[in-house]
Amino acid sequence: MKIQLSAEVLQFLEKRNSRDLTLDVEDISTNCCMGRLPELNVTFSPPESSKEYRNFCVDGVAVHLAETLRTRDTLSFFISGFGPFKKIAVKGVNLVL
Repeated sequence: MKIQLSAEVLQFLEKRNSRDLTLDVEDISTNCCMGRLPELNVTFSPPESSKEYRNFCVDGVAVHLAETLRTRDTLSFFISGFGPFKKIAVKGVNLVL
């Protein structure tokens, strides 16, 4: 698997004094018959237990991917939003409902 971090992501992490990216799936509870509603969660710290994660080092950044994630051949991290609403987004993950 290939992991790409844009230059903007590296700057974003540098401003926050972080060299870690953790990508996890968070299940949002719903009150309807839909069942499971997964959402990606990106944090800037290492996971508490690295046993449940696939760990990579890309451009000096430790990238931790949850074992439960289904990814494509290329996983791309980029900046989404503008001004104070900027966040790190990910392309290349298949979320299963």
